[in-house]
Amino acid sequence: MKKFFKAKNQLIIFIIALAILASSAGFFIFKFNKNVDIARAGTGDNLFGFAWNSNIGWISFNSTDCDTDDNGFVDTDLMVQGCGGDNATDIVFDYGVSIDPIIGSFSGYAWSNNVGWVSFAGGDTPPGSFAFSANCYVPAYCDEISDNCTACFNPTDNNVYGWAKILSLGNAGDEEWIRLDDDNTGDAVDYGIVFGGSDFSGWAWNANDNGLGIGWVSFNCADQGVCATSDYKVSVEPMEQPVITSVAPVPGFKCSMLKVDWGDVDGEAGYRVYGDDYSPPTTQVSVDLSQGATSFSNPGLLPDTVYYYIVEVFNVFTSTDSEIASGKTFAVCEVFGVEASGLCPNTIELSWLADAYAVYYEVQRCNETYSECTNEIFSAFIAGDDCFDPIANSCTDNTILNPAEVEDYFQYRVRAVSSLGEEGDWSELSNEAQACPGMPTWKEVK
Repeated sequence: MKKFFKAKNQLIIFIIALAILASSAGFFIFKFNKNVDIARAGTGDNLFGFAWNSNIGWISFNSTDCDTDDNGFVDTDLMVQGCGGDNATDIVFDYGVSIDPIIGSFSGYAWSNNVGWVSFAGGDTPPGSFAFSANCYVPAYCDEISDNCTACFNPTDNNVYGWAKILSLGNAGDEEWIRLDDDNTGDAVDYGIVFGGSDFSGWAWNANDNGLGIGWVSFNCADQGVCATSDYKVSVEPMEQPVITSVAPVPGFKCSMLKVDWGDVDGEAGYRVYGDDYSPPTTQVSVDLSQGATSFSNPGLLPDTVYYYIVEVFNVFTSTDSEIASGKTFAVCEVFGVEASGLCPNTIELSWLADAYAVYYEVQRCNETYSECTNEIFSAFIAGDDCFDPIANSCTDNTILNPAEVEDYFQYRVRAVSSLGEEGDWSELSNEAQACPGMPTWKEVK
């Protein structure tokens, strides 16, 4: 198929007649035999709507186009022009065309009541006894240079490249192929399918060198200026708006890191997170996150500060932003520099670096002479007396009253609490300290 131009009318009529005979047999089987393996594009078909050809009529890109009331039966022409069902007994079979949200390759099948299946599935097995051309392949690049047979969308220039195939026209020649991009041969007529916003527009072309084919295929009523009387188009299913479910401080970094969580969106290729200490946020704080990501932790933040976030979901042809959500870092940070020293007969003095936002501190103690300190052991031994919720950055633990423990080894941890009740991160463990060191004793080294 080296050159495309206007088809000869008599040849168009002849080939349409042959196509209608072939597709009618296929339509009868698909419509009335429930045991036939129906053509499917799989779940999540993301194209819908109709293209138009003056010789074969409507081409539907999704089975939902003719089941607008979702009752499982084909709509009447009064409901949707071109569907031709009775909305009562004509069962809707599942078909559709999709664009891969990451690489832009088309897949699946469109349907014409007059010529049957239009295949975009270069790597799939067509329905019935049809066979896809062995010349089709998935291109490394989606552009006119590769001259590929598999349809694909290029998000850089918003053009569609490649081919679709009218399966009922067989494999005898070039007449079954629909070219979706201009052949760049210098003909007076330019054509090609382009994407803008959410809809496709432009003209595809089908005819061989002898003029055999169906001719022009329009993807949008605007191509002919007829939207006022015939509002048709092929569109991309819009992605749902992502929903941020939480923005919360990250344990271990409560005063300097917030974690943003959101729900996954169907048909996405990835996400971007925008965050600032003002609203609306404009700074992209994440890399382009991979498909399926549902969280991002934003480090390096200021304490006691509200941050605002937007999550953008994207794929090759569109993007959608979440509503703005906010979260606040804790005012109090991890306590540092906890030191312990024993003072006979039975006390241990503690000190640590002060936190400017702390209204008091919590102190926990652990006897680690015979076993390793764990969170559970720490929680069971809250330091008392002067070390019970001290407001200063030092205290004296004089609650080691058992004489048998004065030579045991104790460790401490401290956390700050703000005026809002925010509990900061626990400090690292203090050094080991004895309430009243005696003569050197043996101690197991763990």
